[in-house]
Amino acid sequence: MKYIHYIYTLLFGVSALLFFGLAYPHHLHYQEQYQLFLFEISYILDVVALPGGVADLLGRFSTQFFLYAWVGAAIIAVLLSVVQLLTLRLANWGRFYGLSYVPAFLLWIFLLDENALLGGVWAVILTLSASCAIDKMADGWTRRILTALLIPFLFWIAGPVSIVFCLLQIRRANHIIWNIATVLVFVLMPLVLAHCLPVLDGSLWRGIHYHRYPTVIPTMLWVAVSVLVIIWGVKEVKEVKEVKEVKEVKEVKEVKDNTESRRNIFDYSVFSTLYEPNASLMKIGCFDTIAERFGVCQVSANSHLFVSDHEVKDFPGRSFHILGITTMNKHEMKDALADIKSANITVRNFPLTTAELRKKLKLKDGGDVYIFATTFEDNQHRLIICKKALKKT
Repeated sequence: MKYIHYIYTLLFGVSALLFFGLAYPHHLHYQEQYQLFLFEISYILDVVALPGGVADLLGRFSTQFFLYAWVGAAIIAVLLSVVQLLTLRLANWGRFYGLSYVPAFLLWIFLLDENALLGGVWAVILTLSASCAIDKMADGWTRRILTALLIPFLFWIAGPVSIVFCLLQIRRANHIIWNIATVLVFVLMPLVLAHCLPVLDGSLWRGIHYHRYPTVIPTMLWVAVSVLVIIWGVKEVKEVKEVKEVKEVKEVKEVKDNTESRRNIFDYSVFSTLYEPNASLMKIGCFDTIAERFGVCQVSANSHLFVSDHEVKDFPGRSFHILGITTMNKHEMKDALADIKSANITVRNFPLTTAELRKKLKLKDGGDVYIFATTFEDNQHRLIICKKALKKT
């Protein structure tokens, strides 16, 4: 199913909704009672004046709706689902899809602490959103300049959780000096700001707005962040391995294709048998699969005819022994058709109709000779003169 992953995400969100709505409503009420939010400019400016303030402001705004348990449960469910979807977008692992739920589930556990603030989840979402926005950009100076601007900006609006963004950019960049500079910028920011802002020692490293008590390290939040980094680190190793394997397979295939192309397109003497797929295969159109499965070669991409240097007994269609192959040159055709008075003519990817070609060749219909008129891979029109192979036993 095309949207099965979104159905799983929906089920995950519904599970979070039911858990907090049925099992933890008192927890949501407690959070709302101890969280203040005012629609005043001075209050908003005071909150965003510290690193991580924007995430904290969003958390406080969301928490005021915890007065109604089911509304609060719905908000948490949506936020956790967003974290899962953003993780999946950045680390789409195919059969390892389930790993995208791990960071969201760890944040779920983080929120079970009555003193854990919703600002921590918002900080993760802001960081992942920025990472998704820049992840598709090619490595270059535009990306590096944008990264240099986003690192301090994200640190200010999301806090130290933004280290995820910093590490992702190091992973993507292939410039050692730039990577060292990126790390230094992130490390120096808390050290410099600690002397300029009225904050507790070390709070800029662990986050001011992630826990109700700034001296407490929000362990589960940082575990979730660490898992995010590990997932992307493993993904990078997997991608490098896949790229290497694909490159090797492509190189081998190119060598094989070039060899087959030289042998099969220009050296027609190697052809001994021609195959015409049956009607059901013609409708399906899986011609590359047919060629690979039975070890035959297509005359051309649009001819839907196959040839080989040996007879394939179980080919699903009609088989013919090739008597000769001729171009449309008058002298070549005259020599090739000298002893043929009648033939069964089939045209495939050919500029003339069957009637027009029959008139041109001056052949009667019928007999035991079959002529397939088609266009080869080198764009040359040719006639393949055959006799039907014996029936398979």
